[in-house]
Amino acid sequence: MKFLLTVLFASLVSTTSLATTNFQQGAGNSVNTNADETFKALIDACSDVSILGLRARARLEMNRSTDEGKQQIVELMDQGMAACGGGDIAKATEIMNEAIAVGKASVTENFGTDASAETPVKSEVTKATDEESGPPMIAIIIGLVIIVGIVVMLRRKKTDDDE
Repeated sequence: MKFLLTVLFASLVSTTSLATTNFQQGAGNSVNTNADETFKALIDACSDVSILGLRARARLEMNRSTDEGKQQIVELMDQGMAACGGGDIAKATEIMNEAIAVGKASVTENFGTDASAETPVKSEVTKATDEESGPPMIAIIIGLVIIVGIVVMLRRKKTDDDE
């Protein structure tokens, strides 16, 4: 009985602690429910899809950068969206690319590795050796011997039946 009460009490305490954790993480808040409105506001501010794509790349870099880098990226993104809203797509592209560059530099500073370096992805395709390319020779020979043996037995049986 004590064990059952202990388990119930432990589950009650863990459930309440999880609830505060979810609340602290912002689960269910208004930011999560108005994504459609946020996207519509972005489209209204700048309808050029390439600028929105650059903004998304800058936001990805911003999430991994230092606090100073985040502030600078936000300022550059605001300037880029304002330039795009004003119709100057070339300037907006330049500003957003600068925001991405600042983000990469900030990530490099934050983690100590060069974030701008792109390493080619090597495929894991290997050449099959002669042994792996087909069944082994011994299996082929054994298969042929079995087939020949079956054929010989059937012929002998047929000739025995005829006599």
